[in-house]
Amino acid sequence: MSEDLENMMNDYFTRYDLDGSGTINSNDELKQLCTNLVVKLELDMDVQTIDKKVNGAGNMEDLCWDFQTFKKWFVSKEQFCASPFWVANDCSDSDDPPENDMAGFMKQGTYKCTMKSEGKDGECVFEFKLRYKDDKEEDEKELLSRTYCDEALGSRAMTDEERKSVNVDHHDKEVPFGLHTVSGKVNNKEHTIQFTKSYDVDRDDTTKEPLFVFSGKKGASHTIIEGTWKDEETDDAAQAIRDKLKVGTSGTFTLVKNEKLD
Repeated sequence: MSEDLENMMNDYFTRYDLDGSGTINSNDELKQLCTNLVVKLELDMDVQTIDKKVNGAGNMEDLCWDFQTFKKWFVSKEQFCASPFWVANDCSDSDDPPENDMAGFMKQGTYKCTMKSEGKDGECVFEFKLRYKDDKEEDEKELLSRTYCDEALGSRAMTDEERKSVNVDHHDKEVPFGLHTVSGKVNNKEHTIQFTKSYDVDRDDTTKEPLFVFSGKKGASHTIIEGTWKDEETDDAAQAIRDKLKVGTSGTFTLVKNEKLD
């Protein structure tokens, strides 16, 4: 979970802990908290669905959820499925950007990247949200760095150190195995983008994992980018991750911005 999301959720939790007990101890508190988080995170969920999930959570007067318990419940796929990679001031994928957002030739929003590998059939598709680090009009603009998780890589067992850090005793506890960071920049004069997709699936900097580098140029419009990519990690150990992603060491890619939803 991103630090921005955790801090924001904690602020809302405190705000809707109406009696200041440090817990959510009434279903009314839980409903107000969830409703406002749905609005803040721009989740596609109506009032009836929110009510159903709140009522299904149980009697808060008996449960008295603390923040950690609420957080785990709220972001789970079975409940509100909030993106763990939310950052402050995020817009929804369907929103038009603010007027000052056009400081870069590429519109901010969510793009679908399709990777094709040289000498291999098939393709690898992933999405990432493109946002600029600031709204200044510059020839070269840095993208806001974001962390994601490839679900295609599945999960792994927690290490002893990780279990201790979150106070979990279960040895079968699992964590995502696809952590990676996307960062880069665009050149407004040349209408180009360079970005990297750097993996750290085991949270160990010494492990050799893929470092995909993408270099693209504006296609038919500002919503389409075409270019090439290469894995700059040459250590053989990175092949295990590439095999799971079903990609080679180089190829071509296209970036297409998700359409605005009405």
